[in-house]
Amino acid sequence: MANSTPVTERLPAPPYVAWKSFTSFIEHLKRTVVPPKIDNSMMPPTMSGGTRSHLKSALKFLDLIDPADNVTTKLRNLIVAYGTEGWREAMGDVISEAYSRIVTDLDLDSATARQLTDQFRSLGHVEGEMVERCIRFYLAALKSCGLTY
Repeated sequence: MANSTPVTERLPAPPYVAWKSFTSFIEHLKRTVVPPKIDNSMMPPTMSGGTRSHLKSALKFLDLIDPADNVTTKLRNLIVAYGTEGWREAMGDVISEAYSRIVTDLDLDSATARQLTDQFRSLGHVEGEMVERCIRFYLAALKSCGLTY
């Protein structure tokens, strides 16, 4: 007998790749070409397999690629903005939208580190050392965008 409980889609985990790896990849795409689909052949050969996997997960969470690894308009726009005055706004929009389900109504200007950690644990569904890595990526992104925290 089939299970009548609806299947809920598992959202990708918040990014835990190093911010530098993320921005280096965006820069790499700007220097080369943006393919219709992101696969390992588009990633720099010096990037480890683990970093490639973490990067693809980050791209999915940020809605820069879809579940089938197809490039979204958001990624194309972000690549165009990279290295320009438009980067802060473009990346800020991506970050704000992607993290809205995690930070919800948390006031980042007055929240404690513990409150942010609790949000990532409960709403980001990450545990252990991954929480710290996810928060590091998020805070680096906010800083890059000129957003306060």
